[in-house]
Amino acid sequence: MHFRQQWCGLAVGAWCGLLLCGFVTRAHAAEIVPLPRTVLALYDDTLAPDPAQTIIHRMAEMPLNYLGMKVEYRSVHQPLATENELHDVAAFLTWFPVGAHVADPEKYCAWLTTQLHAHRKIVWLENPGFFPQGTAAIAPACDVLLQTMGVRYRGEFADNPYFFAIDAKESAMVEFERALDFSEPLIYRHFENIAPTNHAHLVIHRTDLADSRSTLVVTGPHGGFAAESFVHYQPIGESHLQWRLNPFAFFESALALHGLPHPDPTTLNGQRLFFSHIDGDGIFNRSLMSPQEFAGEVIAREIVQRYANLPIGVSIITGYLDLSEYRNDRATTLYRTLFAAPNVEPAAHGYAHPLVWNKGTLALDIPDYTFDPVRETTGSIAQLHDLLATLQIDKPATLYFWTGNCRPTPEQLALLDTPAVLHINGGDSRMDREHDSVAFVAALGVRKGGHQQIFAGAANENIFTELWHGRFYGFRDIAQTFANTESPRRLKPIDLYYHYYSGERLASLTTLQNLYDDIRRQPIAPIRVSDYIRIAQDFYAATRARLPGGGFRITHPGNLRTVRFEQEPRNVDLARSRGVIGFDHAHDNLYVHLDENHTHDIFLTVHAPTHPWMRTANFFVTQWHADAHRVEFMKQGWGTGHLTIAGLPAHTRWQIPTNNFAEPPFATTDANGQLTLVFERMEGPAPSTAVVITRAAE
Repeated sequence: MHFRQQWCGLAVGAWCGLLLCGFVTRAHAAEIVPLPRTVLALYDDTLAPDPAQTIIHRMAEMPLNYLGMKVEYRSVHQPLATENELHDVAAFLTWFPVGAHVADPEKYCAWLTTQLHAHRKIVWLENPGFFPQGTAAIAPACDVLLQTMGVRYRGEFADNPYFFAIDAKESAMVEFERALDFSEPLIYRHFENIAPTNHAHLVIHRTDLADSRSTLVVTGPHGGFAAESFVHYQPIGESHLQWRLNPFAFFESALALHGLPHPDPTTLNGQRLFFSHIDGDGIFNRSLMSPQEFAGEVIAREIVQRYANLPIGVSIITGYLDLSEYRNDRATTLYRTLFAAPNVEPAAHGYAHPLVWNKGTLALDIPDYTFDPVRETTGSIAQLHDLLATLQIDKPATLYFWTGNCRPTPEQLALLDTPAVLHINGGDSRMDREHDSVAFVAALGVRKGGHQQIFAGAANENIFTELWHGRFYGFRDIAQTFANTESPRRLKPIDLYYHYYSGERLASLTTLQNLYDDIRRQPIAPIRVSDYIRIAQDFYAATRARLPGGGFRITHPGNLRTVRFEQEPRNVDLARSRGVIGFDHAHDNLYVHLDENHTHDIFLTVHAPTHPWMRTANFFVTQWHADAHRVEFMKQGWGTGHLTIAGLPAHTRWQIPTNNFAEPPFATTDANGQLTLVFERMEGPAPSTAVVITRAAE
């Protein structure tokens, strides 16, 4: 294994995966079983024209992402998908609004039944779209569909919970964020579980009706369902909502995902990712702390320069370049100060800052200009490129931060869906006292018209400050979201996302500095926003397969560095695995650290590794090679570097590099054979540096 890893770190790394790992593929091609990762969400685009408006996207997609699944959307008004269109589809998911119906239930259900016979799963939440009004019977093909799933539908609708009684309940599955309460609105339909292979998670009966035992939440070999009113709670007319159903446990069971490796875009070498980015709004607002300064100048000094060892994505609204009042030496100096900073990645934030993309409303008034999606996207990036060239700043103009509601149409999204551009924003994830549900944590992104949008990792300060009308200290509450999306599950990286106008006021600036200071004290892996976008893109591009002998193969374009096994106490079998440099256990999960190559074969074992591995590191590692006498690798990162190597001989002395290193020239492993090292200064924007650690003579 060491020979392959050492050579894979060279320029021929991609070929190495073919030449040295390819024998597994050739020898056992028939035994490698692909594990599809796509859930096809069927929705009604007459009710939700934008997939991002569907309840599937708003509530179900994030838990599915966490479990390694990606979601694509198809309207039920499109022709039913053919087999050629479903090659990577593992399951279908529906969650129609109450009262919504598909146009032809007979044809629709017959098609879904053929998908069950093709070994795809079906999951529906609340309304499957084929229940009739009143007491009418369901279409015959829908009855066949349900019975194929191991359920018989007997109707008997009731909405008076006074007559409901629980027969069996798994609280961990059906009372995730809110306990069942028969004083709240609940719906009864009679579902008879007829398959012994199904797992009934909630069974109730009606006290006013004999033979009324109904299974309302069930999972099984063909998927599963959770009946109306037993999925989530949301009072009529209110934005507050909570899950009743445990979406993580439910989807894991219904889709048979337990034990599979999940691509994880939140983690690098066991450490939680951190990145930061600034939207261009308010750059020329006057600071109330010193009215002679622009808010952008305050942010440049008090944030960008103050936290120079952390990477920050910095954007501008390029329409300002065409307004005469901002075409002066002072504005040019500000642009140069921001974009020349070593820790800054330049980004465009639109031309006139669209507020509502499908309507073309604009924030910036530019004479004789009306909304043009090309000018707002690729045109804005081109202007940023020209500005950097004029300033003689040798940095690429490849980043774009979506503006306003961050909901481009599929056609607008397509303008930036090219390899030359990396784009982000949208989602507005939060989970705090006011929004006390994982339902408010957004998915990784959304797919529209075949194009992928990547969301920001968290909400920005505008949401916490009454749209910048008050509570200017309110962004401090984002710390609750950072904590709640780390434990009990690491759902998101830390993304400190804000605008220049936070430099207007002392309260907002102090809040921002306090957040940076607190984040720096946490065990994070700082990365650039462009790194995160590439990692997120790899999540969608990754494939997984089952290997002979109980292992798994993960393939991706080369940026993803972590896969996660849920509730997994075992270790990685490093002797059998390929493309793995280490692992760590956290939150009862197994985080597997991947090398820089495209293919990774992972096998697990109950035994401890017999040779060294990386337990944690908060920086990128390439060309890893380790044995009982020598550890060598290339590293690239930000801030202060932390590295823990496990599996070394206990109580042995190791000579460590003195360049940029905080420890003395020698360090000793502990009783468990672990060596923990600290790098005072990391590379930042500079190229990777080599590290060689050797065992000292006794």
